[in-house]
Amino acid sequence: MMGGVQDFGDPDVTAAPGAFSVADRELCKTRLLSKKCSTCIFRPGNLMLLDDGRLKNLVAEALADESYIICHATLPYGEHPEVKPALCRGFYDQYSTNSLRIMGRLWGFVEVDPPGGQSPPAGDQTPERPADPMPRPRRGDAGRPVILVDVDGVLNPAVRSGAPGMAEAGFIEHTLRLTGPDGTTREGGVWINPLHGQWLCELAGTGAELVWATSWNHAAAEHLAPLLGLPDMPVVEVPADCAPRFGWSGKIGPIRDLIGDRPAAWLDDSYGGREFGWAAERDGTIAPTLLVRVDPHQGLTRADIDTVHDWLRQISY
Repeated sequence: MMGGVQDFGDPDVTAAPGAFSVADRELCKTRLLSKKCSTCIFRPGNLMLLDDGRLKNLVAEALADESYIICHATLPYGEHPEVKPALCRGFYDQYSTNSLRIMGRLWGFVEVDPPGGQSPPAGDQTPERPADPMPRPRRGDAGRPVILVDVDGVLNPAVRSGAPGMAEAGFIEHTLRLTGPDGTTREGGVWINPLHGQWLCELAGTGAELVWATSWNHAAAEHLAPLLGLPDMPVVEVPADCAPRFGWSGKIGPIRDLIGDRPAAWLDDSYGGREFGWAAERDGTIAPTLLVRVDPHQGLTRADIDTVHDWLRQISY
């Protein structure tokens, strides 16, 4: 079960259909299982006999909604209708979402035992993490694929103002006033296609994390994300001049630091060339790695997005 309500108000308030509160109103805390239930969907062996891909879809939906999963053993239509809904321990131990972070900061957690005195299956004694009142990134964050997104040549094709065919292709020209780090302000036009925002949101819906990797740096989040309808995205701090030198993009160092050992797909129009050898070596020894070279005169295409989708389907996370 995904989602739910966090309601510490009037006990007579009726939750919306399909929503179950994980709030302990007496303690004003959030109920969290002290350990995985005996048939937790995050235990090995598919103990709940879920259809192929069902667990991955559940996780992807919860991450896309910045929500959580409620333990099935605590739902009122389960074998223990007398217990109250609680957060799934398996999900909590692996993933961090805005809902969990807010719960931790505002209320904290109270750990409750799985219903029925359940014991884990033999051979599965994975220790649970202690509940953290200020949740930090967990193992799930470390394992989530990163999708690095450039702007110029990818979301803003390399064409001049008034270029023919851009409007027919779905692009809209916007004039932006940007203030540089030296305090100077400049004005310029960008071509933005709303479809690009929809496509990138599709990728975010798989559970992958979108990250800006552009010389625009935080200006991309401030000016372009609203035009594209994109969610808040972290920013890789790259040099203002990150043109390739000696076979390497100027972004490579900050990108290496950010992705660590996480799977990564990088959408860009300007590589130095040596990144492809780095990606191949990393793919074979550290984590799945994909570079997608975008045509700068055309910008991001559906084929580019489908390449990333295919890659995501092939990796395990």
